[in-house]
Amino acid sequence: MPTMAHGLAFGLAAGVLWAGARARESPSLRSWMLVGALFGLLTLTRWQALVFVLFVGPLAIEGLVQAQSGQDPLA
Repeated sequence: MPTMAHGLAFGLAAGVLWAGARARESPSLRSWMLVGALFGLLTLTRWQALVFVLFVGPLAIEGLVQAQSGQDPLA
């Protein structure tokens, strides 16, 4: 029995990347909740996967900057 869930972590990482790209193309509350849920599951599966915040973080910051400038990304 393996001690690390590499296959599951790979699948969740692919899901985070897919959901992040989807949230950037058409931002909505639902798409960002999906990114957060997948990212949370990924980090619960393997804590080393926190490095994916380097991908999700800039996307979230970009969305916040757009919201502050009057371009509501959740519209």
